[in-house]
Amino acid sequence: MAFIAKTVHSMGNSWTLMRGDPVFLYSILSIVALYVVNINYMPIVNVVGYHLEHYFLGSLYSFTIVSLIIGSLLNEKLKKRSHLVWNLVGILFGITLLLPISGHVGLLLYSTLGGLATGFCVPCTVASVMNRTSFENRGSISGLFIMIAYMLIVIAVLLIGSATYMGIFLILIKLSSILLASKLELNKDIPVESPYVRYGANAKVAFCFVWFLFTLVDMTVSIISAKLVLGIDLFILRTTTWLVGLISMLVGGVLMDEIGRKKLIVFSYAYLGLEYALISLSGGYVFKYTFLDGIAWGILTVFFTMVLGGDIVFPRTRPLFVSIIFTIPIIGQYIGKVLRDIRIELQIQQVFPLASLFLFLAVVMLLILPETLPDKLIQKKELQDYLQRAKKIKEKYQ
Repeated sequence: MAFIAKTVHSMGNSWTLMRGDPVFLYSILSIVALYVVNINYMPIVNVVGYHLEHYFLGSLYSFTIVSLIIGSLLNEKLKKRSHLVWNLVGILFGITLLLPISGHVGLLLYSTLGGLATGFCVPCTVASVMNRTSFENRGSISGLFIMIAYMLIVIAVLLIGSATYMGIFLILIKLSSILLASKLELNKDIPVESPYVRYGANAKVAFCFVWFLFTLVDMTVSIISAKLVLGIDLFILRTTTWLVGLISMLVGGVLMDEIGRKKLIVFSYAYLGLEYALISLSGGYVFKYTFLDGIAWGILTVFFTMVLGGDIVFPRTRPLFVSIIFTIPIIGQYIGKVLRDIRIELQIQQVFPLASLFLFLAVVMLLILPETLPDKLIQKKELQDYLQRAKKIKEKYQ
């Protein structure tokens, strides 16, 4: 009960902070547009032509990644006018979807506008959210922030079934963003010594590699799930996994602030590794019960997307780190598409043992990597909890 009360209290504080600053909503809308276009790309493929699907996806993802990286490098030069132009490009992209253009012309137009309109300013806006958090509240704020973003993404993906709907959706998103952009103060009050833990480049690369391992395994398992579970059962499984994941984002974010980041991340990878080993031994029999994957998915998404960059990256280089973190799932998505296109026959006895091996490799690396929440904060929270328990015991026997 005490933890539930603490979680509710943390969420209330996080919501109060987010509600009072337009940067949070602006960044959420930017993330939603990025993922909806790059994940739910089939309505655009229907317009361009199925025979160009692979080329369109490769082009869209390439433009998106380049846009993310260039936007991160130009972060300090991006002013309100830059965000206005970026959102106007998004509106233009939405309008072109209302006027379907097929063939190679549509491929080039939609991939160029789509990549630019969904990627360019995302690193700047996400880094601005990180800059508004501290070690004490970064987990809880990030959990609520990412939960809202993914909830909107799931709803949008379920509702958008045509290029027309996607065009209307993007126009509304970008119009709302223009209204919010007029009130933004993205680079204001970013202290030179903003709280973060100084770690070398090797640690950052290792964290990114561990994140890539998870996206690679998650992508491969999603391909297998489409074979093991069919029809309505697959829809129910994925929906339940998303719901569990959304709750996990909230609870996991609070726990990251309370007990540290490392314990939760190691648990998430170890849990998935054991689960996939069990699936392999059972021949896939227990796969229908893997909706609890959402627990690990929610925790890892919050940590790698928002918390990690705030913990270990210098404030003025956070946009570049954000662009890399967002690029990794896009690459994973493309690898999954290629595997489905060439129709590699992935067998349970082959995939899940290999997935478990990758995940346990990640656990070993994480055990070596440092805790990103400073030890003094963890010790402070442990001392506060101890004093609180001692006080209750004293009151009980008085």
